[in-house]
Amino acid sequence: MERVLSQIGPGLSHMRWVQSQMGQVVSHMRWVLSQMGQVVSHMKRLLSQIGASVSHMIVNV
Repeated sequence: MERVLSQIGPGLSHMRWVQSQMGQVVSHMRWVLSQMGQVVSHMKRLLSQIGASVSHMIVNV
């Protein structure tokens, strides 16, 4: 019985460690997604600026 208990202890601590690692991965994924969202919105702004300047050039020609 004691041998089983001595195996359960490290198993539980390992499970906790795995859960904390998973939590870190999830929070990192959220951060990456938010960064990607910022990049996408920035790209949209750039594209709209390029479109405006191109139409402006066409009007000037």
